[in-house]
Amino acid sequence: LLPPTAEAVTPLSDHIVVGKSFVASTFQCSYGLYIGETDLQLLAQRFGSECVESFESDEAMVNVDLFLDALRGETSVGRSRTLDQLYTLLLKQVGKPTESLSTSWIQFHLEKIAAQRIRPRELAQFPPEDLMAALPLLRSHAAVTRQIFLRWQMDVLA
Repeated sequence: LLPPTAEAVTPLSDHIVVGKSFVASTFQCSYGLYIGETDLQLLAQRFGSECVESFESDEAMVNVDLFLDALRGETSVGRSRTLDQLYTLLLKQVGKPTESLSTSWIQFHLEKIAAQRIRPRELAQFPPEDLMAALPLLRSHAAVTRQIFLRWQMDVLA
């Protein structure tokens, strides 16, 4: 992903932070991979972030988004830059200076595009409000920042 800029600081509520024991148990239970204590400490040191310091815990914490971004890596040359340009284009379509896309604008845009490009019979089967309800990440956010958009798209396209 593109490095975050000063304007792209994500609020604490958008971070997914877990204890290192959760990371270890997930890898062990889901993938049969044992991660030793030394490696867990290194993960916590590298993928703990400034937001982790605000959590009160006896256990070292890991910012899951940072960790998964590093695991995922850039899957094709220029993909992040292209998605960044797409996000910039969407921001321009909003028509006013803004730092993120509101979910209400996303739904409006989906309805507008669907009305133009999908046959009425098919649109009746898959209305935009059903699509919005089917996307749990949109349901849990009031707005989509550039970093969240890039991360979601990289997950979808990986």
